[in-house]
Amino acid sequence: MSELCMVVVPRHRKPQAGPVLLPRLAMMVFVVVACVFFGGRQSLQGQLQADEGTVVAKSSQSQFKTESQEGKVIAPADQKPKLPVRLLLKGKTEYTLDTGTLSPAEYRKKLEEAAQAGRPLATPAVDLTVEITNVSDKAIQIWTSGDPVRLILKLEGSGALNLTPPLLFTREFRLPKADTLEAGRSISFRITELTSGFRGRSHFAYWSEPGEYKLIAEFSTGIKPPPPGSMEAMDGFGNVQLQSEPLKIIVRKKSVP
Repeated sequence: MSELCMVVVPRHRKPQAGPVLLPRLAMMVFVVVACVFFGGRQSLQGQLQADEGTVVAKSSQSQFKTESQEGKVIAPADQKPKLPVRLLLKGKTEYTLDTGTLSPAEYRKKLEEAAQAGRPLATPAVDLTVEITNVSDKAIQIWTSGDPVRLILKLEGSGALNLTPPLLFTREFRLPKADTLEAGRSISFRITELTSGFRGRSHFAYWSEPGEYKLIAEFSTGIKPPPPGSMEAMDGFGNVQLQSEPLKIIVRKKSVP
């Protein structure tokens, strides 16, 4: 809204002498200039704010994301990258649960309290394999170890617990190690417990009662050449996240002889 600046000029029947009139005229000119300056400044500021809001709105609807704190996106951000690899979780799917004399609720509470104290209990022993296969027609390089590489095993079900206890790790950065994976070939990692995450020790999964569960493997790594849609990483690699199909697991209560 524009502002109205009014200058009141005193009326006199007779004009006064020049030495007295000049200071009054100078004051009137100053007031007029000040009104024009401040009024125009406010209008300009309002226009800039309106224009800025328009630019932000357009940017939020843009289909292409160019940069972020982690690096550059190599393709449209709203499209999932077409990855040259596939992640498969397989292995033994039936297990037993021994909670001793504890009920499921008591056992769950015991697991949660131990994790909160920074002393997580051992996760269930399993016999599983994570398999990564190059499904493209060209050889690639893939990170298989190091701090940027992370395998997380997520458990789903009515009695599932996925805990991240407050643990301490050494502060050095462990560089990723890359292996060459030829077209059609696979690499495998054996899983013997449901402990995973950063350096294999930050995510703890448990089943607290008998029943049916689903286990999903997520693998964060780097691939070279970088797939379209991946986040630019070091040494020409692209950061990607692989996810397996859920593996159905049956947990039964340990029978008492």
